[in-house]
Amino acid sequence: MMEDRVAFFKEQTRSTLGGIAIAVLSGLAYCASAWVVRSYPRDSPHRAYSELSILLWLVGPPLFFLAEYSIIGRRSEERLPSVERFKYSQDLAAKFWLAGLALLVFLYEGKLP
Repeated sequence: MMEDRVAFFKEQTRSTLGGIAIAVLSGLAYCASAWVVRSYPRDSPHRAYSELSILLWLVGPPLFFLAEYSIIGRRSEERLPSVERFKYSQDLAAKFWLAGLALLVFLYEGKLP
């Protein structure tokens, strides 16, 4: 079983502190984006700011997940997490991303997509 974990996570995981920092910074960036989208709705002359915020949240998280999978962070073989836990956390993060994106579109459009 350890061989499966090593094969899956070999040189591809990050520290817990880094994960917490990323989560906090992402949350703050999302709140700022929600404020921008709420401040400049679809009928605003400055709606480009809202559209840019939505676009960044549309492509940013998937690109981050790709980078996280292939580049970010290194960890020794002794401290590897389980494959199931990694998959669950990625699935949960993707669901939060989609819900957050839907909320930004709702704030922009004034209706659900």
